[in-house]
Amino acid sequence: MIRADRAGSALPAVIDSNILLYCFDPTEPRKQRIARMLVDGAVHEGRGVISSQVCQEFCNVMLHKLTVPIPRRDLEVYLESTVYPLILVLPSPRLFAEALAIHQ
Repeated sequence: MIRADRAGSALPAVIDSNILLYCFDPTEPRKQRIARMLVDGAVHEGRGVISSQVCQEFCNVMLHKLTVPIPRRDLEVYLESTVYPLILVLPSPRLFAEALAIHQ
């Protein structure tokens, strides 16, 4: 899933937390297969990115909202190998200050 900007250059897709969650949902095999394909393309071919908020939402669900939460170590491995490389911008106080300055 690649989009083009006005100049025709390929832009990566923004991956939502639901896509990451479907990677772990065996009750929806079709959605799981598609989600894994999207995430794999994002990681290995640069076709997608995520926000730090998506990472936080994903972790919250995986650790607190599943019937059987994922073991912490398994989540750490997935984050390091798959999620962290896709985070495009990490929030910082400077980022928020710059956003407020742009707003003025």
